[in-house]
Amino acid sequence: YSVTVTNGLGVATIPSGKLFVTFADVQAALNNSLPWNSDVSPLGWFSQTSETHDGVAAAQSGAITDNQTSWLDSWVAGPGTLTFWWKVSSEPDYDFLEFYLDGVLQPGSISGEVPWQKQTVSIPAGTHTLRWAYAKDISDSFGQDAGWLDEVNFAVLLVPPQFGGGLSVSNGMFTLRLTGSQGASIVVESSLNLVTWTPIQTNTLPAGGLGLSVPVGTNQQQFFRARIPQP
Repeated sequence: YSVTVTNGLGVATIPSGKLFVTFADVQAALNNSLPWNSDVSPLGWFSQTSETHDGVAAAQSGAITDNQTSWLDSWVAGPGTLTFWWKVSSEPDYDFLEFYLDGVLQPGSISGEVPWQKQTVSIPAGTHTLRWAYAKDISDSFGQDAGWLDEVNFAVLLVPPQFGGGLSVSNGMFTLRLTGSQGASIVVESSLNLVTWTPIQTNTLPAGGLGLSVPVGTNQQQFFRARIPQP
């Protein structure tokens, strides 16, 4: 989508953006809470119960013809490990079930009559787009002419929180910077004796880390630590 705004001062166009829509039925079929986006029906992926890996439900590629692609998108914030199960029934060596990371086709596309297989993909740090696509060539169809996806899971690799960027004191406040896994919940605690620890802040780490300001204690020394709370 894009937006154009006009008033007496002129015209401004907001650059095109991509809208991710959560399809509740596809989300449930894939056993996760990731956001999902696909093409409009009948080209888009959909939830069904005839072909599944977990015996409950799975997502199936849409009804496409020659030289068309049915795609299913999502995104994750790494680092972490992505796993999923997929299956295809297609024209061998011509119609493929594919996986793309940030728009780049990944090795291991499947074609022909391939039963359920588990795939594992390492996702680097940062935000990344995921795409599964069933793509047909210019002619012919074999088998059920579709791909299936089930049990998608993304496990975030938590980076231990670290203080960095130096420590400064001004107006009775310590200023420091905390880095770690984007989106991780972090508890910052303070102690005067390394025995008794008092929580002073709970934050969710944004991309690039988090700047913190905490009051200076009355003792000659004060200690700080950051931890990821146990679920």
